[in-house]
Amino acid sequence: MKRIECFMVPWLTLQLIFLTSFSLFVIVWWIATLLSLFNLVQYFHTNDDKGLTNSEFFVLTGVILTVVLFISMKVSHVLYKGFVRVRDQNISVYRVTEAIERDRTVLKPSYV
Repeated sequence: MKRIECFMVPWLTLQLIFLTSFSLFVIVWWIATLLSLFNLVQYFHTNDDKGLTNSEFFVLTGVILTVVLFISMKVSHVLYKGFVRVRDQNISVYRVTEAIERDRTVLKPSYV
């Protein structure tokens, strides 16, 4: 089965754009978490809500976002390693094919 690395490039580009955007979002979230420790940022909840406090909500969500970011980075790394492997295989196949074609052609001397 012939593997074409050109089909993998759009997915790698999409993954790179996603990781960059998501990383920026996680960084902004942790900045908001730091601000929430001083009650400068609050999430909307009613007075009857007995759930998480403001700081607990931001820290817990920040930890979950960070874990998702690291998992996405690992998946992206696996995809990139697969792309490099397919590209290297295609280059080696091309070199072997090129060497066989050169071997079959007869070089004729040129006359001036």
